[in-house]
Amino acid sequence: MSALSRPIAASIFVLFIGLHPATSFAKEGLAGAFLAAKIAAANADYRAADLWYQRALALDPANVELLNGTMIAALSLGDISRASDLAAQLQGMNVANQNTLLASMAGAAERGDFAEIVEIETLEVSTGSLQDDLLAGWALIGLGQMNDGIARFDKVAQMQGLAGFGLYHKAIALALAGNFDGAAAALAAPEAGPQVNARRGAILQAEVLSQIGQSQPAADLLRQRFVMGQDARVAGMIVLLDAGQALPISGFKDASSGLAEVFFTVAAALGTEGDPAYTLLQARIASGLAPEDSEALLLTASVLEDLKQFDLAAETYAKITPDHPDYPSAQIGRAAAVFSAGRGEESLQILTDLATKFPAEFDVQLALGQGLRRAEQFEAAITAYEAALALLPQILRQHWAIFYSRGIAHDSLRQFGLAEADFRTALKLNPNQPNVLNYLGYSLVDRGEKLQEALGMIQSAVAARPESGYIIDSLGWALYRLGRYSEALAPMERAAQLEPVDPIVTDHLGDVYWANGRQREAMFQWRRALSFEPTEKDAERIRKKLEIGLDAVRASEGAPAFPDLDAGGL
Repeated sequence: MSALSRPIAASIFVLFIGLHPATSFAKEGLAGAFLAAKIAAANADYRAADLWYQRALALDPANVELLNGTMIAALSLGDISRASDLAAQLQGMNVANQNTLLASMAGAAERGDFAEIVEIETLEVSTGSLQDDLLAGWALIGLGQMNDGIARFDKVAQMQGLAGFGLYHKAIALALAGNFDGAAAALAAPEAGPQVNARRGAILQAEVLSQIGQSQPAADLLRQRFVMGQDARVAGMIVLLDAGQALPISGFKDASSGLAEVFFTVAAALGTEGDPAYTLLQARIASGLAPEDSEALLLTASVLEDLKQFDLAAETYAKITPDHPDYPSAQIGRAAAVFSAGRGEESLQILTDLATKFPAEFDVQLALGQGLRRAEQFEAAITAYEAALALLPQILRQHWAIFYSRGIAHDSLRQFGLAEADFRTALKLNPNQPNVLNYLGYSLVDRGEKLQEALGMIQSAVAARPESGYIIDSLGWALYRLGRYSEALAPMERAAQLEPVDPIVTDHLGDVYWANGRQREAMFQWRRALSFEPTEKDAERIRKKLEIGLDAVRASEGAPAFPDLDAGGL
């Protein structure tokens, strides 16, 4: 670092942590490591953040900002023990915040130290009333104070909007204690609805009902809550229940299981509404405390995908073993994460191997079809889609997407008749689906067929998705192909605003400008389109337009000439 650049870096570092330069630069290299850690953390690159925070911390071990950043990075990677140790160090320096409390609670839960959880709860800082009370309830049960623990769950059950969480955890505790009637009553309460409608709650309710001699109602409940044939575990449960067997309480063994469930409950409740970085902390703790919990692992991997940490997501999906019922779902998720990480061939191989191992799994065949279509292996994709359809006992409304995907594959093979038939089947199942309306409408326009019907489809799609640049582009292009050049201007300009770097949209805008006599603007847009890396076929046509003009290109393609603007043709 030059003498000139050092003061600049120092100033930036001071702005980040608010310390005096003499303190913050006591060690050589501290600023660079800290800034690298901050940037990595801001990008959710937790491995890099952890590496750089640890390097900086080695240079300044008592730095609160570095300790806190390292703790969060460790927790984001699922290292509960190290995060807990760092939280203890911060608390020893009288630093307490929501994240330090979360790490401390996680560490105590991992060690089975219920007394520490109860003691931590007395601190002024909080993880939120819901989580505080649920954790305290399970900690008290772990200490043998069952009534006090249930009282904490009852307290949550009285909170506005949170009743279902309290009743759900109360039911788990009562079931573990053998009080199945009490557990059934808690789950039957109307306020428990949101929790028992979720997968875990429905399974728990079925298990509890079977324990009080209601195996058939339990089987009926599962049939109502789940789509048959799409959940191997539930299908197995129904077989046993129909045979009159009682099911053991699965997934929960003791108070430690309950603590893990609290973190899963919070993570699942946050869903896509909360800060994904904070949701990840909760999910990481849940899966760390219960590594056999496939749903916690799937949730963790999903949040990592939302944060665009695809390699970490793939590693998390891979933790679910081949003998687990959720293994196919995990491998499908892993393939998607690997594809998003830019490893398309590896992704397709995962799906191919999975389909070989599970040829009768609908979701597996569908995922393979999608993977093959992404890889532009359209004939093989069609075969996989047909295999998936053959596994369905009945075609339902939600299966429109299979026909839509197969239609795209047919269209890519220039099998237009088969493609149109698939798109129209998809619309019969889901009549107003904007993606299908747009794709079929655009395809018809592009082929110059059924233009008025196509325009109506696209207009319906625009009404459903008024902010979709691609759908609005289809509207502008349809109007252009219909010869309504001046009408095409507004939607095409709007599409270009919404999709400013798309080569096809930009190329279309150039054509519309040319048709309206705005040749200079058209050529500007075509040059922009070339800079956005269109396909070679499209690029060749764009270069030809720039060389000889759109009129000459259209004439060489047998298209009619544009109206004479001077004669009032538009």
